[in-house]
Amino acid sequence: YLLERRIGSGTWQTVATLEPNTTSYQESLSSRGTSPYTYRIAALGEGSRQSSFAESNLITFNYLVDVTVIGQGSVNERVISAKSDYAYGSVVELSAVPATGWAFARWDQGLESDQPIGTLTVTEDVAVTVVFEKQSYPLTITVEGEGVVQERVIQAKTDYEYGTVVELEAIAGTNYEFDRWLGDVTGTESTTRLTIDEAKDVTVVFEQLPFYRDANGVTIKCENAQVGESAIIDGVEYTKRTRDQITPANAASTCTSGITNMSGL
Repeated sequence: YLLERRIGSGTWQTVATLEPNTTSYQESLSSRGTSPYTYRIAALGEGSRQSSFAESNLITFNYLVDVTVIGQGSVNERVISAKSDYAYGSVVELSAVPATGWAFARWDQGLESDQPIGTLTVTEDVAVTVVFEKQSYPLTITVEGEGVVQERVIQAKTDYEYGTVVELEAIAGTNYEFDRWLGDVTGTESTTRLTIDEAKDVTVVFEQLPFYRDANGVTIKCENAQVGESAIIDGVEYTKRTRDQITPANAASTCTSGITNMSGL
């Protein structure tokens, strides 16, 4: 038997004569290039080569598509054309599927496309690299009233990447007190935590104290207090009273906010 080989659609060349009942043949090749090597086997007649070759005995090299993933995600492969085992000429569709919290960034080699789905035609071994990048999300904080919110990253993450745990501490301004959180964080504890798994919008509400000392350092104000309510400021208990409730004995400890006519007091 004759073993013949051709590269691509080139000329057939005899590479070996095989003895009857031969079951295997090994050949060392330095490079396959960009075209497939195809082999065929023909029977020899008495002293001469038969002219008829059995096309059913054709053997073609198959090729490897090697995918490297950078980041977290996977690549789905789908053969588009009717080939098997990525034979020469196979058209393969690659779909980049990011893991949760990651996003497709680009193909680095082997595939020229800025889209997560691309196709390539296999004519040699192909190495493909896909890059996934961790997603980052904004944390928007709205302050109602007077105060600030301190942010502290609990886990060693940067730029609030997916999965980052952030601790928020509400710090009230002068004459204000923390009241509550609204939005993606709720509750009445001044310190809270949230996990960044999408864009977050948080509102912190500070309410003015019922009783507080004015900026002049002397006057006690209580616009938001009800008549009869009291509070201790610097060791002194102050009470909100109406004009008729004020006496010489309690005048010094009375908050007069809301009284418009102070004559005669």
